[in-house]
Amino acid sequence: LRHNLIQKYNAILHNYGGELETILKIFSEMRNQPPLVRNMPPEAGKIIWAEHLFQRIRGPIGSFPTNVINGQEMRQYFGSYNKLGGQLYLYKMWYQMSWFEDIERAKAGLQATLIIRNDQDKSLVVNFDKDIMQLIREAKCMNRAGIDIPESARIILLQEEKFKMYYNELHYVLKEYERIIGKIKPITKTLLGPHIEDLELKLRPGMITLTWTSMNIDSYLHTVHKGLAKLEQLIISVNDIIENRVENNLKKVSKVMLVNLPQEKGSLTLEQFVQRQEEYIKLQTEFLISKNVEIERAVDDLLQTIMLYPLDPNIDPVSMEEAAKIKKYYFWYLYQALLNATQNSLNAMKYRVCGKRGTGQSSMELKPFFEVDVQLEGQTVELKPSLDEIQKAINRAATAVLRCSKTLYNWDSHDKDQEKRASFYEMIANDKEIVKVILLLTGSIQGTRNKIAEFKQTFARFQHLWMESISEIIKKFEKKHPSLQDYEERLKQYTGIEEEIDSIEAVHKIGAMALKTANLKDGLKACAKDWKNSFAKDLHKRARAQLEQLTEQTKILTQKIKKPVKDIDSLGFVMKTLEEIRKDQAEINMKFGPV
Repeated sequence: LRHNLIQKYNAILHNYGGELETILKIFSEMRNQPPLVRNMPPEAGKIIWAEHLFQRIRGPIGSFPTNVINGQEMRQYFGSYNKLGGQLYLYKMWYQMSWFEDIERAKAGLQATLIIRNDQDKSLVVNFDKDIMQLIREAKCMNRAGIDIPESARIILLQEEKFKMYYNELHYVLKEYERIIGKIKPITKTLLGPHIEDLELKLRPGMITLTWTSMNIDSYLHTVHKGLAKLEQLIISVNDIIENRVENNLKKVSKVMLVNLPQEKGSLTLEQFVQRQEEYIKLQTEFLISKNVEIERAVDDLLQTIMLYPLDPNIDPVSMEEAAKIKKYYFWYLYQALLNATQNSLNAMKYRVCGKRGTGQSSMELKPFFEVDVQLEGQTVELKPSLDEIQKAINRAATAVLRCSKTLYNWDSHDKDQEKRASFYEMIANDKEIVKVILLLTGSIQGTRNKIAEFKQTFARFQHLWMESISEIIKKFEKKHPSLQDYEERLKQYTGIEEEIDSIEAVHKIGAMALKTANLKDGLKACAKDWKNSFAKDLHKRARAQLEQLTEQTKILTQKIKKPVKDIDSLGFVMKTLEEIRKDQAEINMKFGPV
């Protein structure tokens, strides 16, 4: 039995020798890049790997009985065991000593300041050495593996949660700092410069004095959080005033339309047009006055909010020059908004007067809104009201649009007498674009003169009705010894003229004017009727004369026929008369027909 047991031990010992050779081969091949457990740090992984190999060769030795260990077979493996064990020990100690040195270097990293400024983009970043977290991971892994770690590493390991918490808090603080600074509008960035300096003053201890081993990091974070919250609330208030009380009102002012023009239907007299514009402009002027006051007060509140913010005594206060620049900036934008409203209103009037929609709208022509009567006065066709009167009405409306800015006074002039207070009128009236639009508007009706002249020229074919003398034309006509048929043709000619007059359109549209021809048609028809009546009277006069002549001739012939026949001579006279009647019968019938 003992012999069999010794043989079994020798077989196991032989396998152990093979295991030593295998482990030596593994160690020789992988000592520079040993296989590591997943997520294992490199330094700790190498040490644990060496420790694991050492335990593989050491473990079986303790299981052999004493007589086997002291036996001849065992002695041949002592050299391999001692050689491999020594190499593993030196390998492990070398990396442990290297790791101990890393611990000391990492400890020096804990003396660094909490925050530093990036040299490239000048942004603030958390100044935490990543080697410290690597050290903590390695210490944790080796501690779990049962490997002794130095006291300094153990102390750092115990502070792992604190370092992580501080790192995350500081990272959050700097992200909040960037976010809050990013909310500042460019126009207020210079004005809020002292407030940003005040916050950076609160951040400065973390950049100069505080390290990762300091005891007052919590109070520092509390102070910074409080400063961030105050600055953010200030920026929110400032942005709210700018967006809702300043910029929104500026947009409303810019979109104000100072004219009330009929768009689709309905026509007005000149007085109605001017009165309508003046009443509407008065309402809009009151609105602009209120918006001017609102915007000025909003800008004052903006500056007051910024200046009342408590700053550190070591920080210079807000510059009054910068505050004045802000007020001047928004005053200029209010002027631009008023200028835009005035220019858009004048352009709308110009497009509407010309009868076309403005830019960006449909090119379809709009219905006219000026009522203009076309009348026959004397020997010319005239418009009532005239083009000059229409242009004056448009000029009055344009003047009313410009005049509304006279009651919009410049800022910071409330304490001055009303006569000495400057208004926006001078700036708006002197603007080149406004002057250009006014010039175009004052000549807008003049551009329709050619169309009006062409329209009036269409009545030139009726010009003879009022230009020529009826009596002279009739005299010339009579000199030609006209027949009744000639008279009939003349009367038919004037009847055709009346029908042609009736076919004239009742309303002719040119630009913003609706030219009504009812009075002109009545005048032309009256002229045509006068001509027609005059020729009819002359015709009746001539027909009556011819009728009287025929009647007298008939009476004479009747008397000749009725003469008593007493002798042959009287019979011959009667017969001669009858023969004369038979000769003139056809001619007499032709004369009676027209009459």
